[in-house]
Amino acid sequence: ITDTQFWFSLGCSILGMLVALKQRGLIYPVFRIPELFTQKVLYFTALQEDRRISFPMAWDKIVEWFRYEDKIDDFMAGELSYFSGRSDLTWGAIQQPLRAPRQENAASIRIKLPQIFQEAGPGDRLMRRLNLIRDHRWPENAEVRWRLSSLARGLAYDLPRPFRAPYFPGLTVLIPHYGETILMSKEELFKDELGNEAVPLMSWLEYRYEQEFRAFIGRMSQRYSTWANRGTKWGDYSPEDWDKMVVWASMRNQTLWRTVAGMTLYHQAIEAHYHLQGDKEASMAAKGVWNVGEVFTCMVSMQMYPFFNQTQFQ
Repeated sequence: ITDTQFWFSLGCSILGMLVALKQRGLIYPVFRIPELFTQKVLYFTALQEDRRISFPMAWDKIVEWFRYEDKIDDFMAGELSYFSGRSDLTWGAIQQPLRAPRQENAASIRIKLPQIFQEAGPGDRLMRRLNLIRDHRWPENAEVRWRLSSLARGLAYDLPRPFRAPYFPGLTVLIPHYGETILMSKEELFKDELGNEAVPLMSWLEYRYEQEFRAFIGRMSQRYSTWANRGTKWGDYSPEDWDKMVVWASMRNQTLWRTVAGMTLYHQAIEAHYHLQGDKEASMAAKGVWNVGEVFTCMVSMQMYPFFNQTQFQ
């Protein structure tokens, strides 16, 4: 009873367990994301009549990006969405502004809450997060789970009031590039001459990101009638198929392509702020005047540009 070290160790263990539970979202549950996001991020939508559809529109855009990145499949995209999702998730379509169902007015839009945002008790959430109970509402992809838990945890903190478009301070991101790979090539991912002597890098990526690769195959099969669904028979894919596969692989390796693609999401986020809660009466927000490119710039310092080969130039 008087052993101080024992009680110190026991107290640290209990405290560590509480911290772990907190980080797993049991204290900051995911189902509170709509409420907290609207209060702390979509702060200025309180001045608008269509506030009730602001978060659903923003959330569905997030889900579209999850699907475009192949983090989830079509079924899970439907489970997570408020409204019906896009079927044409191309690069051009994903860049389109936020959208809501076509109705005469915002009040007539019927909003159905995704099941992931339905309230549940701490014990139920713990069982589902530990996969002790199968939960089809919760994405199986570990990265998506981490993103959702991190968002819920971050929204529970005291956040400063957000800027309102068009009154954003300028933000410039400078990415230095020296010898890193820009975009991977087929030769780096698969070589026919290796035979069975070595495992191609593409096979390791397929093994490491199995769910994402299957979602990618499904998306490509829907979009391209000529797509050759050959599984892991890498040599059977056409050069056109490999053009798409090298982009998928580059986004899962430490390449300049992945870095720039991630940083330029600021462009989409700022545009969403403008669309959802921008001060449309400001002269800087007028049509033809507002330009998100004047707020956010992503620059790449190509230190080896004079020495690029033909593939790097392309």
